[in-house]
Amino acid sequence: MVALLSILLLSGTGLAAETGGAAEYEQAGTRTPEEKAKFADDALAEINGHITHVKARLEEAQGKRQQDVAECLSRKLLPMENLGSAAAQDAKALKAVGGSSEADAVFRRIAVALGKVRDFRSDADACVGDGGADQGIQVASMSEPVLDVDVDDLIEDPWEDEESNPPNPSPN
Repeated sequence: MVALLSILLLSGTGLAAETGGAAEYEQAGTRTPEEKAKFADDALAEINGHITHVKARLEEAQGKRQQDVAECLSRKLLPMENLGSAAAQDAKALKAVGGSSEADAVFRRIAVALGKVRDFRSDADACVGDGGADQGIQVASMSEPVLDVDVDDLIEDPWEDEESNPPNPSPN
């Protein structure tokens, strides 16, 4: 699952910034271990809330014998549960590593998992036609996230500096 979160970290997802536009990525090193642990707890609570919501929608669709909706919801629920499980393990690890540099990486993985779960929740809502979307059309993000985290800002772009060039650029 750590490999899954690593892949997700590299892909990134757009979400709103947490505090006045300051990036979680930049704040990871300045947050205290207690603040990181609180963020992890809040993120896990939100992730679990999204999973519970989608499970309820799935049960409702199955009860109404809406097979296509149930299948769509099932496809969203499984990765949400996997991300929730990985985030829970990371939250335990975060508390164990305390204020080390490894804690920053674990903190970022939890933020990425939260962003991905939000996206899957939004997609699941689209399965049943919630959120103003037509049934079956996937939307990219929720309108009002409970926690504000800009995952794009968590991912550092090594080529962002105008003066730096990638090493050994391909001649093609």
